[in-house]
Amino acid sequence: MARRKPVREGSDLQERVVFIHRVSKVVKGGRRFSLAALVVVGDGNGKVGLGYGKSAEVPGAISKAKEAAKKNMFQVPVTSDGSIPHQTVGHYGAGRVLLQPAVEGTGVIAGGPVRPLFELAGIKNILSKSLGTNNAMNVIKAAAIGLQQLESPKQTAHRRGMSVADMFGIKPSHTKDPANTDSAQKDAKNQKSKGANKKAQGAKSTEGTTEKKSATKKPSTSAAKKPGVKANSRSVDAKSAAAKAEKATTSRSKKETE
Repeated sequence: MARRKPVREGSDLQERVVFIHRVSKVVKGGRRFSLAALVVVGDGNGKVGLGYGKSAEVPGAISKAKEAAKKNMFQVPVTSDGSIPHQTVGHYGAGRVLLQPAVEGTGVIAGGPVRPLFELAGIKNILSKSLGTNNAMNVIKAAAIGLQQLESPKQTAHRRGMSVADMFGIKPSHTKDPANTDSAQKDAKNQKSKGANKKAQGAKSTEGTTEKKSATKKPSTSAAKKPGVKANSRSVDAKSAAAKAEKATTSRSKKETE
């Protein structure tokens, strides 16, 4: 009976070795040395995994770590700008890693073992900072846990039992039928024409009222403009001056007689 050839899954996956360490195990009679490898596997489109393997030789350790990484792959929500949707902090043991979204053009601001994890996950713009231990194993596992904690807007809205538009306070746009739009346009045109007619009628009425007011106005009879009034005022002034002169003469004559 012919054996089935195993199907190679994930042929488009990329792999990157983070580190290879020599470890030892103390047994009766001495120590047994072996090699440990940490490998990151990802497709560069939001899917990434982390694996750890040990063997007496380097190729065996890498292959074991690769198989473990393929089994432990998870999905990372990556935005259209190549960043993460929100801020998070990943914890693992004594390791703490802060992950923050960044604008386009920032690049991957990460060092040490965390950079391969972000690059193979398809993240192009991110800010990260290690806040705990410097152990590479704990740091990269804390970063992986932080990536697993991320949620896309759709996932958050589904968890809250609402739509994405309601979550962000966006009013949904109502679709309009072409027949309704035509009728609405016609109504708007009719209203505009009615308003223009009313304005024209109002302008005509105001013009008529202004003409009537100008016709009914009487000519102003100010005393300053008429010459007759000026003559009367002069005669009044002359009479008052004569009366004052007469009073002065009478008062003088009385004093002389006394």
